[in-house]
Amino acid sequence: MIIKVDILYALNKAYGEEFPLAPATLFQAIVNYNHHRLEQAAPTLEILERGKCVRIVNRKPLARIRWWDAVPRMPEVSEIAKFDLDRPEDKLLIQRTMFPLTDNSPVSYYFETERIDPEQLQILSAFQVGRGKSVCFSRASIVERLEIIESGNAIEVWEPTSDYGRRMAVPYSGFLHNLRLYYGCNKRSSEVERVYMGYSTHAPRQRRTLYKLYDDRGEVLGLPGHRVNEVAGMMRCAVVKRVGPGLQAYVSGHGDQHIGYVPLPTVGPYSDGRIRRAVIIEPVDVPPLPASIAELPLVNHAGTRVATAVKETESDGVFDRYLGASKRWVSVTPVIWSGYDDHSKNKRLRLMAKMFTQAGLPQPVSVSEWADGGEFVVNTRHGHERFPRSMMTVEFAEQERGVVGIGTGRNYGMGVFANL
Repeated sequence: MIIKVDILYALNKAYGEEFPLAPATLFQAIVNYNHHRLEQAAPTLEILERGKCVRIVNRKPLARIRWWDAVPRMPEVSEIAKFDLDRPEDKLLIQRTMFPLTDNSPVSYYFETERIDPEQLQILSAFQVGRGKSVCFSRASIVERLEIIESGNAIEVWEPTSDYGRRMAVPYSGFLHNLRLYYGCNKRSSEVERVYMGYSTHAPRQRRTLYKLYDDRGEVLGLPGHRVNEVAGMMRCAVVKRVGPGLQAYVSGHGDQHIGYVPLPTVGPYSDGRIRRAVIIEPVDVPPLPASIAELPLVNHAGTRVATAVKETESDGVFDRYLGASKRWVSVTPVIWSGYDDHSKNKRLRLMAKMFTQAGLPQPVSVSEWADGGEFVVNTRHGHERFPRSMMTVEFAEQERGVVGIGTGRNYGMGVFANL
């Protein structure tokens, strides 16, 4: 079920370092407000902490205002050794942040949780968030489903993302126990262990599953970087064997929707260009592939197992080069043009625009090209070796998140870019 918690700022002013509040901060406010009946409230709070905040909706604040506030206080012991003898008053200044809001629209948090008794919602309703100037009130309700809401000029819709966006602290199983433990020891709640999740107001263009390649001994394995199409083919065959008959045409690339099997050559100033990672890209508007694809045996045409692709739950420096946000991108594998070039400027521009449109990307503000060198092995089954190809540097007006791939063959690793 989905629990919706609406937060209303009574004075249309939100005080804090970030807006909106992180889900963990909201959870702590509920705990604080129910301190007098915590034993009674604990079952409801434990259900909430085991849930997941799947969406935050708010109206965009008018501005972000920051200033220094002079606070008459005694310095803490940890600060005494750091005091500047020439300007000790600087240590008594605290930076404040305030977000003026447009109207009385609430900030709505949507938690996907276990089923909860409607009578228990009173624990989550009518509490106050924050102290002093940032006066808030709340109400909780049960909604049947998440409605389609898009971020726009006035509305921000924050949804979880695996590898980018703003990091927000979120509740986790055992969070309430840890808070009570620290409160009982007269320690600050800020010392309690935190778990973070990325949230973004930009809807993802793709769903991605990350993999690393391992040999029979469990060691990371590097395959030749110029043979991306062969690695992609082995991944596709492995996925076909792991899914049911109803999905085989889809994962084979024979339907209207296409899956990308994209090997990622290692990039960087001291890299060898070998393939140790890969990613499977799925459309976001279809159900995800089953959990059976978490481990994929990669078998070549001779029937020999050359590697095992194992699902990764976290990104790393190389993944970030392909998945992170950037305006400027450089091709790592050649872009295969989606048509023949007759060497006329207009035809070439049309082909270029077509490739970015087909990939669901905006048109770049600048493009530079150079020859590909001819070392990469291109798929010959559909005549891709006859199309022109080149390496590119592209720059977009706004930051784009990867995987960025254009041209014919982008679903098997050709025309893939990194944010170098």
